Amino acid sequence: MKIFASYSLSCFLLLLGFSLAACLKYKTIPDCDLRAGFTVASDTIYCSSGTCPVQFIDSSKVFPDLEYEWDFRDGSAKVFGRTPAPHNFAPNNSIPYRVLLTVRLGEGCMDTFARNIYVLDGGPVARFTSDQAMDMCFTNESVTFTSQSTNYDSIEWSFGDGSTFKGVGSTVSHSYAVADDYTVRLTAIRGTQRNTFSLPFKVKAHKFEISRADLGPARKVKQLSDRSYAIIGNSIVGGKSKPYLMFVGEKGTPVQILPITTVGDDAKVADFDILPNGSFVLVGTTFRKVGSNTTPDIFYLWLDAVGNVQSTLGLPISMRSDNLEESASSIIVPSTGGIMITGRVFDPNTNTSHIYLFKSATNLNNIDMNLPVSLPDYEEGIAAVEVSVENFVVLGQTRTNAFSATPDILFFKVNKFGAITGNTHTSGNASSGEFAVSISKAADGMALMICGTTTSNGNQDFYLVKTDLAGNPLGSAKIVPDASGVQQISKEISPTKNGGFLIVGIQGGNPCFFTTDANGNNNPIKTYSMNGTEGFISGLQTTDGGFILAGYLENTKLYLVKTDKNGNFN
Repeated sequence: MKIFASYSLSCFLLLLGFSLAACLKYKTIPDCDLRAGFTVASDTIYCSSGTCPVQFIDSSKVFPDLEYEWDFRDGSAKVFGRTPAPHNFAPNNSIPYRVLLTVRLGEGCMDTFARNIYVLDGGPVARFTSDQAMDMCFTNESVTFTSQSTNYDSIEWSFGDGSTFKGVGSTVSHSYAVADDYTVRLTAIRGTQRNTFSLPFKVKAHKFEISRADLGPARKVKQLSDRSYAIIGNSIVGGKSKPYLMFVGEKGTPVQILPITTVGDDAKVADFDILPNGSFVLVGTTFRKVGSNTTPDIFYLWLDAVGNVQSTLGLPISMRSDNLEESASSIIVPSTGGIMITGRVFDPNTNTSHIYLFKSATNLNNIDMNLPVSLPDYEEGIAAVEVSVENFVVLGQTRTNAFSATPDILFFKVNKFGAITGNTHTSGNASSGEFAVSISKAADGMALMICGTTTSNGNQDFYLVKTDLAGNPLGSAKIVPDASGVQQISKEISPTKNGGFLIVGIQGGNPCFFTTDANGNNNPIKTYSMNGTEGFISGLQTTDGGFILAGYLENTKLYLVKTDKNGNFN
């Protein structure tokens, strides 16, 4: 609202007497309620160059037609207007510039506001060093960064992996979970001044290669934490198979090796899984004498988190007087607890084979499901995966008879009671053989990928089938041939962190692996040229982005490799 002056009665009478000058001295402005003011980001500016700009923001009580006059008190001309351009001050050390703002509204209505602005020499300078060389840091190892900054009030660290730290101390420690190239930045702050110093920082994965003649081929590897792994395998001692469990540290150092002696004189461990409390469940096949024959039976074993046997859990599952043969292929821990075992039951009298499923309750001893799954052809169970609570997709093998040369991959869905829900599916054709190996749920939980081996082109090649959660195929199967025509045999599939899959196996008698995207499109196959016959049987991507791969060397030795994200281990 515009402010108008008011005039007294005596002034009006003077106007009638044509005396304007006399009237003006009686002018009053009762509505003159001005309040001048301004703000700045800081009263203290640290200037590392010749001059430093300061922006002044008006905070006066605003009226129409209000006039502004800025006096920066540094010898420069006065500036008019509500929003002046940033003003450049030269450092004046401890003597402040007393900036004055005057606001006016007509004659006799004004107000002033003054504020001291200190402009000091020397802005912040950021610098740091580390106790590790810029290209020698390893995952999960603590790195200490030491600030060598000057002229700062506080510092801010950015480690390049999304982690930050603010403080005033000169040192900070940080570790990286994933091997990658990072940029570490340190920002020194003083008043409104900021200075940033950065250095590239390369974080490597721990890499190692282990070959042990005292331990037989590895059967399965799992990651226990960011820094340790568990491996199961089988050694041959005195002509008989002896299972073992081994713990390995992140640098490849064996922490503990535990022979498994409670499963009989001759036994082969096939698979293991980890319960929510960190304990282990193992499954395999043990051999017993039935008359003059040796008959296999399934065993499963419960060990605590450090490998001590807790229970043989009814070892073996079936000690029957007949000569039916039961063998185990895989074990998983369902979301509701307990275990589920997939295997085969074979009747040598009729030469028939069926998929065998066994499921225990949460306490691991009560049996919910223990039955052959009878399908029309000769079958064997390979693996299973839980697709929803208490619902599973079972992967198997089917043939028209025990001696068929053209097997096909078989998969179907069952409920917690072992009943088949929906249709069974096969993958393959009559003129070639497809061998089932492993099944994995995609990282997004919305699809499955089945891994196998096919002989469709005269040589064995990697074979992938993508399905929905009911086992229905999605698109055509993918064959990954080798240009040189050597045999390629897949052994296991597992999910990777980018939504794809890792496949390990054997190529031309050498260990190999490759990764795919979510649809099974493969990256180049990585093969390690060795002497003799070697292969990878199990593998997974680790938290540092690399891979751990387990298998055999010269058919009889444990072979374990930890690589970086590019598959290099030396």
